[in-house]
Amino acid sequence: MQDLEKLKYPIGKFVLPDDYSNDQIEDWIDQINLLPSELSTLLSEIPDDEDPSWQKVYRPGSWTLLQLIHHLADSHMNSFIRFKQALTQDNPTIMAYDENAWVNTPDIEETPADLSLMILAGVHFRWTVLLENMEPSDWTRTFFHPEHQTKFELRQALAMYAWHGQHHLAHVKLALGV
Repeated sequence: MQDLEKLKYPIGKFVLPDDYSNDQIEDWIDQINLLPSELSTLLSEIPDDEDPSWQKVYRPGSWTLLQLIHHLADSHMNSFIRFKQALTQDNPTIMAYDENAWVNTPDIEETPADLSLMILAGVHFRWTVLLENMEPSDWTRTFFHPEHQTKFELRQALAMYAWHGQHHLAHVKLALGV
């Protein structure tokens, strides 16, 4: 069971940090900024959309590599929107979604991964610009997550999504055997 847990959480489970220093925030922003290019570099060896590598999994019963890339685009688009909502509204209630249902919609298998990599590049570029231009007081702005019945500060969401990108980057490496 320990091995399965390591495959599920290769970098460990997310834990809300104690440190929200400027240096730590800058590190998380860098992780957000670099994720699309890191993914593109890893995936550049897959020759085309028909290559069976897109159907590889990182652990038994997990999402395929193709599902994983589309999930990252879906998830990070949602996060970017949540940041914008929190910056422009007072503690908005965000939309929750069923990520397992989303990776099983028809567009996932019918859309090349490159399109989601392009989405990630665009979203992450804009997200990085937004993050780099936030005021210190913006980091404690909040949104309410109805599924968790929790109010999240933007600095907590930044930490979570920096981890999320690294978490799935590790899954891609596992699926590709690198």
